[in-house]
Amino acid sequence: MIHAAFHTLAWGLIVVLIWASFNEAPPAPRGPLAAIASLDESTYLAVHKSDGVPVLGLLRAHSDAVHYRSLSFNDWEGALSGGVLAACGVPRYHGEVLALVANGRERRLVHVQLRNWGKTPKFAVLGATEVAEPWLSMACGVASDHSMAVWGLHADTGELRSAHWAVPSYQLDIDEGSVGVPKDWLAALNAGRQAALYASEDAFWLALVDDAGSEILGWKASEPQWRPVYRIDGYSVTGLAAGPEGKGVSIVTGDTGMGSTWRPLPWPANSEARQIGPWRTQALPVLP
Repeated sequence: MIHAAFHTLAWGLIVVLIWASFNEAPPAPRGPLAAIASLDESTYLAVHKSDGVPVLGLLRAHSDAVHYRSLSFNDWEGALSGGVLAACGVPRYHGEVLALVANGRERRLVHVQLRNWGKTPKFAVLGATEVAEPWLSMACGVASDHSMAVWGLHADTGELRSAHWAVPSYQLDIDEGSVGVPKDWLAALNAGRQAALYASEDAFWLALVDDAGSEILGWKASEPQWRPVYRIDGYSVTGLAAGPEGKGVSIVTGDTGMGSTWRPLPWPANSEARQIGPWRTQALPVLP
């Protein structure tokens, strides 16, 4: 069902949007999870792997349980068609999400908004632009009424590229500054290994999938160098987002035949990487 409505965006603009309501009984999710983005302090938008219109889900984290709900929508303009490599919640603007969509070597950023997710969710594409570089993943930085900071993981150089996305023109300016990843990771990135990125106020989290599982590195402004923080055997970490209440990080895994899981992780207290997994979890029992 389609609704036309005037809506005042978080950016202070008044525009006419076409809202697509989610079906009351959407189909069961297909494929493992590919990305996750924070909608608020306890709710996440989950994206399943798909080469066409993405399959979405709504994940709610509570103190004693995690609830999952499948969502479907109509992407009339095809802005999200392709493979969604990454997604991130725009800080301080609850319900607004950036998605990195791939079509071969081509990349585009899509700005979407999800409303009323506690009842009958409504979804809208607010803007999109092409990315001139082959990013493997991306993360959201500081946002204001006029622009959004974005970090992109360059597939060829292994650098975290700093960019600013202006609103409402949706012009993307990639800065000269960057943060390099460890050299031993560069060959893996060049080979197309799956990677996930999350940026908090003072830290980066970066996950890389290998044959045995996943490794997560951390980088803090107070100690600006990468160090291993988690080794997760047996699972492919495909998405990173803020932890519940904005503490630490949360991960989603997407392994064909093994199902998908969600788990929060704190920043380790010491300098040694913590090894976890395989773990027993009831995080997302409804996922295939």
